[in-house]
Amino acid sequence: MEQFIFAKKKKFGPRKIAHELFNKGIDEGLIEKNLSEMKQEENFLIKEIWKKKYNSLPTTNEEKLKQVRFLQSRGFDLSLIHQIIAGKDKD
Repeated sequence: MEQFIFAKKKKFGPRKIAHELFNKGIDEGLIEKNLSEMKQEENFLIKEIWKKKYNSLPTTNEEKLKQVRFLQSRGFDLSLIHQIIAGKDKD
């Protein structure tokens, strides 16, 4: 499971990874225990994934919605997504 998380965290957030592990039949408690470290670095991970795909703040509402949908589909928390999209991320 640790290898799976390590491989997936470069592209996906903790929610998506937890969902995939749960679908594979892994116990929720075990999933939460193994994802706790990843959640601590979630802010860094979302910034890296966002920079790789977009690297600029949205200028139109359509661009904003597109970036939000992308990051949500990757399994990141909506409040964290809004911080990144608004340029208010904590460095």
